Amino acid sequence: MSRWVVAVVLASLLAAGSPALAEDGAHATGRKVWDVLVLRPLGVVQVVAGAVVFPIAWPLAAAVDAATGADYADDVRVACIEGPVVQTFTRPLGE
Repeated sequence: MSRWVVAVVLASLLAAGSPALAEDGAHATGRKVWDVLVLRPLGVVQVVAGAVVFPIAWPLAAAVDAATGADYADDVRVACIEGPVVQTFTRPLGE
């Protein structure tokens, strides 16, 4: 099992390559591999963390909004929920 993991990690690193040495097609493939193997799973972790933090942070931001007239509650929603969801699930692959 560990040989398989090492092979996948090594293949993804080799596929990513150096931007200065890669052709446009190879570089785009490397970005997509990096996106699928690393960034999307990290995005799922970020979505879960945002779902945990949001119920704590939003009431505090709403209280500050009520006291100051600012719009921090919307910023908290975007930072904890919208941003990670868009980054993980709707962003084009490799971008």
